Amino acid sequence: MIVVSWFSKYIITTIVKNLFLYYLVAFVIPVPVLVWIFKTQTGYLPTGLLFFYLIIYRGILDSYRLILKGVIARNDIWKMFVGGHVYWFKELYLKK
Repeated sequence: MIVVSWFSKYIITTIVKNLFLYYLVAFVIPVPVLVWIFKTQTGYLPTGLLFFYLIIYRGILDSYRLILKGVIARNDIWKMFVGGHVYWFKELYLKK
């Protein structure tokens, strides 16, 4: 259990610190998958996955990026779920 926890923490840290991997995980892989799901599926699944991507997935991923960069504290993760993407746009997407 400790090995899995350490490994997942290492993977997340590596992805969030490397700008290329961050763009890959944040945009390049999920967006085409979401477009494909919207084209092939109907009902609540595409809408639910879109909300999950925009609110939960991106909120957590961007929060960890800002924490590791030292921009926000760990107890300020909640700010990413209420519009923090706009406030910290430069730190998230433009600065290494």
